[in-house]
Amino acid sequence: MVNKELLSQGYAILMTITPNYKYRQEFKELAKEAWQQGKGLWSACRVEQILSPDEVESNVEQYLGKIVQVQYEVARIGTYKGMVFLNAREDYKGHFVAVIYPDDLAADFCKSGLDISQLKGEEIRVEGKLELYEAADYEQPEIVVEAPWQVELVDG
Repeated sequence: MVNKELLSQGYAILMTITPNYKYRQEFKELAKEAWQQGKGLWSACRVEQILSPDEVESNVEQYLGKIVQVQYEVARIGTYKGMVFLNAREDYKGHFVAVIYPDDLAADFCKSGLDISQLKGEEIRVEGKLELYEAADYEQPEIVVEAPWQVELVDG
């Protein structure tokens, strides 16, 4: 299976699309192992410095499409159609956000021990591919979180 090999070697980023969930858990484990071992993209494309939301927002073009780590205090937890948004600003439009889709919430975050509903005011570090969400009246940089290991609670 080509996608399995790509994930295990760190040459692909996990992305699951409904209804293709048959191998999802296996793929998540392979992606996590590649990330932990710094294989492929996780070593070659990783930005060694930890970015703030301000740095990301000021230099979106520089980081777009790259694997980045963003550390920030969660100012707001938003929800919409089952998705959860860990916003870097109370006024979220146009500002950095980590997005967690409903399917990822259901099982994986509960099992990981990370209660995302309790993250407001907490310092977190999110790692993943920086993308640009384009709404009708604004754009905002985001990382789509596919697995709990992409979100780390930072000890104060």
